Amino acid sequence: MTAPAPATHAPDGSPVEFFARFPADEEPLLIRSVIPPRCEILDLGCGAGRLAHPLLALGHPVVAVDQSAEMLAHVVGAETLLADIEDLDLGRRFPCVLLAGNLVNLSGDDLADRFLATCARHVDEEGTVLIQRLDPEWALSFGNVTTERDGFTFTISEVHHDGDRIEATLTYGDGSETWEQALCGRVLDDRSLAAMLRWNGLEMVRTLDHRGTWVQAVPA
Repeated sequence: MTAPAPATHAPDGSPVEFFARFPADEEPLLIRSVIPPRCEILDLGCGAGRLAHPLLALGHPVVAVDQSAEMLAHVVGAETLLADIEDLDLGRRFPCVLLAGNLVNLSGDDLADRFLATCARHVDEEGTVLIQRLDPEWALSFGNVTTERDGFTFTISEVHHDGDRIEATLTYGDGSETWEQALCGRVLDDRSLAAMLRWNGLEMVRTLDHRGTWVQAVPA
């Protein structure tokens, strides 16, 4: 296996170089299908623009927020803001708020609650919040595995399950370089996520894909 590349990491451990290269799948089209045409989007934890860039190309103005200046340096065409999600208060609201990247799973319960409170604080009264989470069924049972997409490999190793808590090591590769990231988080099924949403003034409406990884919520 190729040795891990020297890498700049975001505060949450995400390797910047990998996420600057890895493209979105069909998520932007899924997002577009449930929001008004060309509406403005608040992208919380935008990273290097994996979703922001294709959403911009689809005609949506994007306000991209991340705590990593190195990640934000890769975002082009959006209004960017260096900030912690949990402390954000822009004094304005948006038709669509995104919390992608499984941040609701991987941030610890208290921080995840604060992330959802930020979503509620920034969504229009008639707007929508779109949350990406780990596939609940898969996350409770996955083991060591390697998969591939768009020329990138994804290896999960050193897996440990403890009830709804999970730990693992993620290794990303593109054929010439590899990057590592620790995964530590909580599996959120529909019941658990719905309770968190209610606590923070949001109501779970539905899942948007067959695996239940994308969830739509609205102000309660």
